[in-house]
Amino acid sequence: MLFSRIRYLAFDNPVKPNAYRIMKTTVFAVLAAVLISACGQPEPCPELPVANLDSIRAEIEALENVYAEALANKDVELLMTYYADDAHCMADGQPALVGRDAIRAYVSGNFEADTSGTTIDFAVTGIWAGGAYVTETGTWSVKSAEGEELETGKYLSLFEKRDGKYVAIREIWNSDSEGKEEAENDEGGAEADA
Repeated sequence: MLFSRIRYLAFDNPVKPNAYRIMKTTVFAVLAAVLISACGQPEPCPELPVANLDSIRAEIEALENVYAEALANKDVELLMTYYADDAHCMADGQPALVGRDAIRAYVSGNFEADTSGTTIDFAVTGIWAGGAYVTETGTWSVKSAEGEELETGKYLSLFEKRDGKYVAIREIWNSDSEGKEEAENDEGGAEADA
């Protein structure tokens, strides 16, 4: 019955343009009503657990303390516990180190070359957490064996919670001062210009 009525309006009716327009309007109105009624009320978003930033900050600061201890003792394996297997380290003035093995090789080379007896301190300046991820910003300070501050810098680390503990998956750091060679070159260039 409905099909014959539509066919009449669309094809057999002598006033086809008007009937066609009425049919289009009716079909559109019915479809709109069906779509609107099908939507209903959206379900509320599930409550996400609120991150305890104080607890996370304490956990990240403990990681940084172990990192500083590993550097002071030139303990490569202890230092590697900080990093995920697929970590990326974007150190100052060089291409990114990809993976724990590349980071291990870099750190081992630095440890072998270092005879200065310097220490490093880290200060966490910010923590942001969401889900399994934590972003940390901070500053670092290298001191001589006598306690004189030799260099400062800043860093950003991205951690992911894996197997119940945070590990660094990305980090970038750089110095607040020019490299030693650049500074010496600049002084030599300034003297030559004078």
